[in-house]
Amino acid sequence: MPHIIRGVSDYLVRRCLDSGRIGSLLIFSPPGIGKTTLLRDLASRLGGEFGRRVAVIDTRGELYIDEMFRDTLCDFLIGYPRAKGIEIATRSLSPEVLICDELGDADEARAILTAQNTGVPLIASAHAASISGLLARPNIRLLHDERVFDCYISVARERSAGRLSRCFTFGCVTRDEAEGLICRSSSAVS
Repeated sequence: MPHIIRGVSDYLVRRCLDSGRIGSLLIFSPPGIGKTTLLRDLASRLGGEFGRRVAVIDTRGELYIDEMFRDTLCDFLIGYPRAKGIEIATRSLSPEVLICDELGDADEARAILTAQNTGVPLIASAHAASISGLLARPNIRLLHDERVFDCYISVARERSAGRLSRCFTFGCVTRDEAEGLICRSSSAVS
């Protein structure tokens, strides 16, 4: 069920805007950890308080919640296959950043490579338990080899007193570090 949790993308917003330009990020974790919730909050903030033109490819309608995206510069392509949505958004919406959830197939990889040639950064998610598991996926590996992503962000939810809390831990692996499968830094956000 899509739901609103505001502020969970603070670390990602800082990471995205750190150098003054939005870099391409791939967020990964096993299913059910909160990648979609993070992407939703990030898209809302980039298109809202930071005034960036955001194109969101929302294949299954999981990212859009009207209340979060009113008065933002976010355009949604809902129900499109990711590859087609990426192509349409890049050609016709003039985005400053593309956002999509759960990458994985070959058509998506080809569409992303084409979009990267236009200079539009991509923030996306994928299922994987580790950076090595992520890069073992052939289409993700292709994107890595083509240097699409500046940074890989692993996400975990912390347990406290036997219950999952709303505290997320983020580990960042730069594109170059990913080759050696080294996790350099992490940060926690409540």
